[in-house]
Amino acid sequence: MSPEPAAIREIVRLTLQPFYPLTQAKRLELTSVIGDDVPDQVVCDPVRLRQILANLIGNAIKYTDAGRIELGVTRQAETDSHLRLEFSVRDTGIDIPAKTQSSIFELFKQANDVSARDHYGSGLGLTIAAHLVGLMGGRIELASRPGQGSRFSFVLDLGKVADRDLMQHSTVTA
Repeated sequence: MSPEPAAIREIVRLTLQPFYPLTQAKRLELTSVIGDDVPDQVVCDPVRLRQILANLIGNAIKYTDAGRIELGVTRQAETDSHLRLEFSVRDTGIDIPAKTQSSIFELFKQANDVSARDHYGSGLGLTIAAHLVGLMGGRIELASRPGQGSRFSFVLDLGKVADRDLMQHSTVTA
């Protein structure tokens, strides 16, 4: 897909919606926090962005047995034509050992500990997310500390929406 005007808050809402039954079944809190200074409309590839966020949320749910998962969007910088936004998924799940963090985005790599082996999945979610972030010009990062869960984040430079663009495009591609 090519970049088009899209509504960030709607992308977040549509991404989180199918995960609520899973988090309710596990008794997890699933929230989003979008900075007040994040504009509603940006130019991006909404399909790829939703896929990245869905992979990160799905991964967080898989490895979190208690607590919460939060999807955050913050504004980092701005030029005349672009916005730099940071997207993050923070969980209270198992931490990822430091020795594993450098390879966690590689195909079929997962943390090699007892907790990770107890969870299902193909190991592709983080690899796909990292690849798509790269295609959009960003780089995914991981911060994880023992007893505090993990935080996956990426920064993207997205286009600003001119008023004329809003009249020509729909706001979200579902």
